[in-house]
Amino acid sequence: MNLLIRADSSSQIGLGHIMRDLVLAQQYPEASVTFACRDLNGNIIDTIPYPVHVLASDTSEELIECIISLEIDVVVFDHYGIDAAYEKRIKEQTGVTILSMDDTYQPHYCDILYNPNIYAQSQRYRDLVPKFCEIHCAKPLIRDEFSLAKQHPKPLNDAVFISMGGSDPMNLSMQIVQSLPSDTYANLVTTTSNPHLNELRNYAAEHPNIRLHINASNIAALMHECSFAIITPSSIAHEVMFMELPFIAIQSADNQSEFVAYMKRQGLLAMEHFDQGQFQTLLGRLTLRLIPFTELNDAEKEMILAWRNHPDIRMWMLTSNEISLDEHLRFIESLKNRSDKRYFLVRQANDYLGVVDLTDITLTSAEIGIYANPDKRGVGTLLMDALIRYAFNTLKLTKLIANVFSNNEKAKRLYQKFDFTETDRAIHNGKEMITLERTL
Repeated sequence: MNLLIRADSSSQIGLGHIMRDLVLAQQYPEASVTFACRDLNGNIIDTIPYPVHVLASDTSEELIECIISLEIDVVVFDHYGIDAAYEKRIKEQTGVTILSMDDTYQPHYCDILYNPNIYAQSQRYRDLVPKFCEIHCAKPLIRDEFSLAKQHPKPLNDAVFISMGGSDPMNLSMQIVQSLPSDTYANLVTTTSNPHLNELRNYAAEHPNIRLHINASNIAALMHECSFAIITPSSIAHEVMFMELPFIAIQSADNQSEFVAYMKRQGLLAMEHFDQGQFQTLLGRLTLRLIPFTELNDAEKEMILAWRNHPDIRMWMLTSNEISLDEHLRFIESLKNRSDKRYFLVRQANDYLGVVDLTDITLTSAEIGIYANPDKRGVGTLLMDALIRYAFNTLKLTKLIANVFSNNEKAKRLYQKFDFTETDRAIHNGKEMITLERTL
């Protein structure tokens, strides 16, 4: 089979189409693959490991000539400048099978429609493609390097992975690094297609904690080194999710609006445009660290025990007696062999905020608990937000259950703030207990 991929890259339109098409090409190991591209400013034609037919124009006539001369069987269109009428001319005059890539629910005249984005809904294409068209949605294209990187132990550091597209015409990269705390380590990824590259080079030279990677071939490894990411809501978001990195997505193009809307519905951190105030707020939420009890050092273990035995905390526990150090250490050790319980110490920068936990974990639900560092005030919202995002986005649960004493007004207000609703009441050790639930 001879397969032709029609896609472009440039400083203006970015590199995403070519990058995902390279992954798509790997799905056809027996095919003879050729790319058809315009020689646009800032393109990455030289990096394509397949033959490239350079087009002088966008006309269908020139592409038809190319298809006939190369005896092409299947054409992949991954190009916002090519519409259904163009595809129909190609189909009628060459008889090729057409696979159209789509991100924004546009009409296509094709045999196969492929929207790889996780937000894609096949029913929305019902009146946009011919009756004979096969529709494939929500199957992201992930390069093998990400699976390989994920197999290695993850370094323990607080570095951030930053990728605002290969071209980044709005220079979001610079706005982001200038908004980070001055001691933040970053892997900043870009390409020679970036028109602001010299400015970024100069900034990185003056700030050694900002490590600039140009035309990097080890994206998965660079991502794996980091504990969170700042990206565009594009193909790279699928890779970040696959690597299970918390992230902020910042829209940089109109065609990313569907992805942003999806992220917001899922409770993920996304912005329609860069706003420094909003960015700082989201960054505060993102930089919370959930440290498993099984990875605590001795000082952290003793600190948590002191919190747990503090009168203001243990008065709201099911067992309000003081816990001994031996008992505490045995409990932590037991967690290493439990898949139904997860306890975390929550840290933000150098501040320890409190503890969150999930117990009775099943494939769909868990009971949750939370208590704050008694020396901190007003951190309940941060703790609850971190716990809910971990439960829904990492564990993929769909229901959370909480039990609180009916006279614990502070706890009730916090759960109600996060849309928990009362489902039951019962008496426990002579005290009334309220059960609250939240579903995704």
